Order: sequence, then C-alpha cells, then structure tokens
Amino acid sequence: MTYTVQVRPAAERDIERAEDWYAIEAPDHVELFEKELDHAINRAVTHPLLPPALVAGARRVHLAIYPYEIWYLVHEHLRIIEVAALVHDRQNLDSVVARL
Repeated sequence: MTYTVQVRPAAERDIERAEDWYAIEAPDHVELFEKELDHAINRAVTHPLLPPALVAGARRVHLAIYPYEIWYLVHEHLRIIEVAALVHDRQNLDSVVARL
C-alpha cells in the first residue's frame, strides 16, 4: 500500500530556507538538492518503517549527497508519512525534538 506525504508548515520553512541558501551560495546545486530531497522522501514512502523510531517515534532519512536529514512520523493506520523537519547535520536537534 502507498503512503501519502504530508509536510508540516515548519518543515516547509526548513526546506525553503535550505533551497534559498543553495540559490544564493551554490545556485548550480538547487536542482540537484531538490532531487535529492525528493529521493529521500521517496525512500521514506517506500520503506517507512525501515529506519528505527527515535525521539517521540520519529524516524529520519538522510539525503545521499547533502548534509541534511528528513525527520518524519509514520501514521500506519492512516497510511501517512508526516514530514516534521529538514535538519542540517550540524544543527542542534533540541529544536527538532521540540517540534515532534
């Protein structure tokens, strides 16, 4: 069965900030970053329960090339993947945990 992806507004802002950074600092990477982001979300949809549940039941999937990870929740009964945050690998996770 297929899962539907829902992205929280805070996660949308995370994604926009990262895309804006690449647009300014490395414009030739914007398209590849977006593809990697989509690929990571697709991995979560394809195998949602593969990563272990961490804080508050949230799971994470890493982008292959860029130093980011997507934190998400799986609502199996609703068949929904809820993207809670896009986090840079060097970012303090306290702010992410507070959102879960």
